[in-house]
Amino acid sequence: MAKMAVLLPYQELSPLVEEMFSGQSKIVRHSVRFVPREEVEAYARTLESEGCDIIMARGLYARLVRKVSRLPVVEIRFTAQELGELVLDIQEELGINTCRIALIGEALMMCDTSSFQRFFHTEILRYEYSYEPDRMESVRRSIRQAIEDGCQAIIGGKLACQELEKMGFCHRFAQTGQESLRNAFDTARHLAYAIDQEKTRRAEIETMLDFTSSAIVRVDRTGTVLWANPLAGEMLGFASRGILGENFAQLFPTLKTELLDRALVQGKGAYVILIPPNRKETAVNISPIQVDQQVTGAILTFHEGRRIMEMSNELRQELYFRGYLAKWTFDRLPLVSDTGREIIRLAKKISRYSAPVLLKGQIGSGKEILAQCIHNAGITRGSAFVPVDCRAYSPETLDTMLFGGYSARREAPASMVEIAQNGTIYLAHVEDLSQELQYKLIKLIRGQFLRN
Repeated sequence: MAKMAVLLPYQELSPLVEEMFSGQSKIVRHSVRFVPREEVEAYARTLESEGCDIIMARGLYARLVRKVSRLPVVEIRFTAQELGELVLDIQEELGINTCRIALIGEALMMCDTSSFQRFFHTEILRYEYSYEPDRMESVRRSIRQAIEDGCQAIIGGKLACQELEKMGFCHRFAQTGQESLRNAFDTARHLAYAIDQEKTRRAEIETMLDFTSSAIVRVDRTGTVLWANPLAGEMLGFASRGILGENFAQLFPTLKTELLDRALVQGKGAYVILIPPNRKETAVNISPIQVDQQVTGAILTFHEGRRIMEMSNELRQELYFRGYLAKWTFDRLPLVSDTGREIIRLAKKISRYSAPVLLKGQIGSGKEILAQCIHNAGITRGSAFVPVDCRAYSPETLDTMLFGGYSARREAPASMVEIAQNGTIYLAHVEDLSQELQYKLIKLIRGQFLRN
């Protein structure tokens, strides 16, 4: 469960806070401590290093904690009920039912006072003092301004009340009561629930990442390593914690910086073969992390060459069972004519490139067999070979098959073009494509996939 520390502005509040903790089952007490103002920032840093999850503080203390700590801060706010009781007390002391009262203090601890004129026939004027080096002088200025504005009484903190006591001016101390603490603890309980849920989710993710068969590294927008799972250190030749805080591009000079910039600046993924210090060839997939369309970093996933070959065999089996694996190779073709030998020679030459190929011939002349041979002889071998007969389907059905259905669902099935990614899509009777599909095909050939 989430652990919470309470920073007390005065020691007298301690019993009330301890009582509140005793009735809580969703929050673990980390500490309850009176802290002098000048020690608040240092103590907040200590709490963060000790694994505290939430800090509860009032007014100035809450402001100071936020300056130095990333921990969530729950503010103890002076409630309208507590202020109303003080207003009634002042009215009784002054013997009047209508008055003007000043509220001096930190904005974070003040409640809404807009309805006090209506319910208490009292005008509340708010004065927020600044926290300059001479804080007492700022309090005195607020007091002088309140008196000049015609306030008949003042409600404030310890410094203000000490000064008003010397002046003999009507005043009340804005003391934190049960209602203030109860509201603060209610807020803390909801926050603790969210923190516990996040801890559980993070633990599950870290467990998955720690025991995955891939090495994973997370970098920020500058390329600085923020996190690495244990396998990353083993695979890359570093201790996983030894690379934290280091610039990834400097750790691996063989990595082209433009590939990392492609992810961190342009928000585009990249794939590269890397030779780390341990000299084992490693494939790296660089995927940008985007929050609200802004790149905040990247995830780098590493696979050893040996593992890639294992995955390749698994992929070939999967493609085979789905019928998307080319079976024909050039050495299986029967060659009985000079024309056939010339076609094979030209096809072998073409297979070395990733350019689109147009095959023309009569029906039954073996165009698909030749396409399979080109596929298996080139850089696409081992990837999917997806044949589609454009004459066998209506334009609407063919559009959905090739470029996906019109759906916003992430789990929508992959299109034929997506299945053929890094492989070959063979379009038989391509001349029967509609004008719209011809346009999409031209865009695809030029590198732009227009998914529906």
